[in-house]
Amino acid sequence: MVIIIKSATFLKDADMVGKQDPYIKFKYEDKSLQTDVKDDAGKAAEWNETFQLPNINKQVNSNGSIVFEAYDKDLMSSDLLGATDPLDFVDYCADDKVHEFDLELFEPKGAPAGRIKLSTQLVFVQPDPPLNPRCNYNCQLEIKMKEATFLKDSDMIGKQDPYL
Repeated sequence: MVIIIKSATFLKDADMVGKQDPYIKFKYEDKSLQTDVKDDAGKAAEWNETFQLPNINKQVNSNGSIVFEAYDKDLMSSDLLGATDPLDFVDYCADDKVHEFDLELFEPKGAPAGRIKLSTQLVFVQPDPPLNPRCNYNCQLEIKMKEATFLKDSDMIGKQDPYL
């Protein structure tokens, strides 16, 4: 699946001096992903950044969801500007059409903080081709031992009894 984080608008600027430096962050399969920081963007930022999310079927089957969080990058830390309500994967994986979303951001206390615009599209990705183009994923290798020759007999008494 592909998610494109397009832009965000904020109701207020978190910085007292200068303009805020926003970025969007989200978690997927125990990984934290984020857009670039938009230096001095203030109350409106544009990214148009694409994220590939593999194994989406696993998320759909487990009723997974995703939350987008907006932050203001400061010199020593980042301040949370707002977060979206969880967006269920099943809502945008029903077909392979592009789905546009305009999600509301909420401050930690629940007040509106702004909006994030993004789009999603379920994209089928072929598996990587095998290293040998004459083989496919159903190929099997069968080995038949026809003959063996031993340089010495390992038994002290009698003849060795070879087996494979």
